Amino acid sequence: MKPSHFLLAFCLLVSLVVITKAVVAPKSGRTSFSVKESDNSYQISATYDPDKTRKVQHYLDEYLTRSGDASFKNAQIDATMTLNDKTIFYIKSSPGNLLIKFDKKRNPEKALGRFKKLAEKLRELLTDK
Repeated sequence: MKPSHFLLAFCLLVSLVVITKAVVAPKSGRTSFSVKESDNSYQISATYDPDKTRKVQHYLDEYLTRSGDASFKNAQIDATMTLNDKTIFYIKSSPGNLLIKFDKKRNPEKALGRFKKLAEKLRELLTDK
């Protein structure tokens, strides 16, 4: 094999490895957090370092699950949940991703306040502020 062919093959291999790592690697250090509110709904959406998933699950357990409502630990969830106090919400959770949708019309205002506080605490947890 000519040296120029070897060099070209080596460069292609290195490029392929770098591109694969960039696409497949978890998005460490990249955090996005948003809250959207309308007349009918309140939504929390977050993408974060998958290494923080246990912290998020632990916090959701602490904040939302009272009296054994449910557990978010070690779980990937895509469900509508009803807590013991009759609060109803949709949650989709997997390592590095969280989506919570809260229907204002189906829940009391007190529960909305609880979810707003949850959003504040999650933002602090995920952005380390």
